[in-house]
Amino acid sequence: MVGIKEMGDFGRELDMAKIGVKLVIALVIAVLAFVAKRQGAKAADGAVAPGVKHAIGGLTLVNILVAVFWN
Repeated sequence: MVGIKEMGDFGRELDMAKIGVKLVIALVIAVLAFVAKRQGAKAADGAVAPGVKHAIGGLTLVNILVAVFWN
């Protein structure tokens, strides 16, 4: 979506700092999701550490808040 926005002339300039922060947060979420998947596959009962689950949820919430409130 950023690439399409950059290609066209839609008026507003993009805030690359905001996009960079959101990208880094999204990459950390993806890595934690892969870690959780691996932990669940290794455990006999499929359990994932609660800290990993909470980190994924918290970072997802932070990413949403950055999108909404960063002007």
